[in-house]
Amino acid sequence: MLRYLFAGACALALVSGPAMAEMDGGTKTVTVTRSNDGLGAHKVITKRHVSPYGHMVTKRIVKRDGFYGSSVARSKTVTDPMTGSSRTRTVIER
Repeated sequence: MLRYLFAGACALALVSGPAMAEMDGGTKTVTVTRSNDGLGAHKVITKRHVSPYGHMVTKRIVKRDGFYGSSVARSKTVTDPMTGSSRTRTVIER
């Protein structure tokens, strides 16, 4: 009787293993935009992916090089698809 229990547990582990691996591997989108005006250049890098909890995560980095200096702005937005609420955190480095 015990061997049937072990065989059932092994079968369950074999079936649930690929299902857990599928949930973890999501798609990631990366967009890079470059621009140059008369006084300087800037580059925007946007990365989007779905977290393991189902939230849409958008990370955005804006790098500016200008006549008066350079700066980097980093922002992270997390959106909950069930409620539609989002929160954003921005850090500017000069």
